[in-house]
Amino acid sequence: MTQPRNPNYCASVIAIKNLIPLDGLDNLRATTIFGNQVLVSKDTAIGDIGLFFPVETQLTSAFLAANNLYRHSELNNNKDVKGFFEDNGRVRCVKLRSHRSEGFFSGLNTLDFCGQYEIPVGTDFDYIGDVEICRKYEVRHLHRKDLKPQLGKSPKKSKLVRNQFRFHLDTEQLGKNLHKFKPDDLISCSLKIHGTSAIFSKVLCNALIPHGPIVNKISSVGQVINNKLSKRQKRFVNLFAKHLRFRQQSIVRYENIFSSRKVIKNEDMGDDGGYYGDNVWAVANKIVAPLLTNGLSIYAELVGFTPTGKPIQKGYDYGCKQEAHQPFDIYVYRVTFTNNEGIVFEFGSNQVIEWCNINNAKPVKLLYYGTVKDLIANYNIDIDKTYDKDGFETKLLETIKDNFVGGSCETCINKVPAEGVVVRREGLMFEAYKCKSPEFLAFETKSLDSGDIGEDL
Repeated sequence: MTQPRNPNYCASVIAIKNLIPLDGLDNLRATTIFGNQVLVSKDTAIGDIGLFFPVETQLTSAFLAANNLYRHSELNNNKDVKGFFEDNGRVRCVKLRSHRSEGFFSGLNTLDFCGQYEIPVGTDFDYIGDVEICRKYEVRHLHRKDLKPQLGKSPKKSKLVRNQFRFHLDTEQLGKNLHKFKPDDLISCSLKIHGTSAIFSKVLCNALIPHGPIVNKISSVGQVINNKLSKRQKRFVNLFAKHLRFRQQSIVRYENIFSSRKVIKNEDMGDDGGYYGDNVWAVANKIVAPLLTNGLSIYAELVGFTPTGKPIQKGYDYGCKQEAHQPFDIYVYRVTFTNNEGIVFEFGSNQVIEWCNINNAKPVKLLYYGTVKDLIANYNIDIDKTYDKDGFETKLLETIKDNFVGGSCETCINKVPAEGVVVRREGLMFEAYKCKSPEFLAFETKSLDSGDIGEDL
């Protein structure tokens, strides 16, 4: 069994650890899975082993049909049985009589249609053998390039040098990674911003330059003798000079590259404005590029509005004005330096803030910086002795949620829920995990329902 393509949207084999009675829902109980409240059947017992699917995971038709989970029963293997999933198979954040369910739990027997497999607790997967079980749910945006395909144009050769430019890694869920934290770990907690990802870099690239001196010499000779040549000879000289202009030599030099989370946005590399229609990354790059020194990469979140006034994320204005000269803001959350050998050096959270202060840039808001044990109030643990690991992990998650997660976005003019926090383990390697608020998960579900969700590709 291979690793899932996206660890945030996959199936996880878990054991039920607690059950909570619910007022008004006699047939259901609540349980906590990776910090999420999930509603399960009243027949579920503590210790039961099953599958957990996070919110915004898409279950495949093979899985849904085999387990008769479609609401439209004609899609199920048993046409007489009706489930509760819509045709798109999406796991939604739902609320039943004020009780929220932030995920979907099913028994291991829901994999019986794949054959006999033994999967231990703690396993993450999205395929069983050759059968796909789930994937990340994505809204298909109609891009401008989908409307006007550029027929007859071959893709431009990438000028990227290997191990120089790097996209940002997917940030995994904190609740699934609590086991990686120890009491003496140095961590930072920062506000999570709901916008669109942007990367601005000045890294080594392959640059093509013409043989200028040769071309100039041929052109000058052609001009001198031009009047003495026949039309056929003039055409030959002109074609020869033109041919030399396109004969280029390759050099490696520092150049400016900018992108979204997954797509290079430089226009000379063949990209257009994408979902937003205008290249907000290119406009933002004009602001950030002068701040870049050789080897530097800035990872940021763009919020507010595009240059033409389109919301980057509907409702999340972060104090920006559509009619302003600069209708968006740039919040920096990560800074790296890449040397000419492709080795990356990470700036710590405090160094990111210092870089922003020096360069008059905006860092994401830092909520906490210190050790894990200092964060957890009234929870003294001697790291030299055995401690209650489950209790430690539970207390860590509770402390973060109680102190930093929830409420409204403090900088938005519109009243919208704050997205959550990012918890980073400070060190030479970048390691960060996200924790979204239940209110934001519900908001995100509604946004996906209506299609009002911006591009983060």
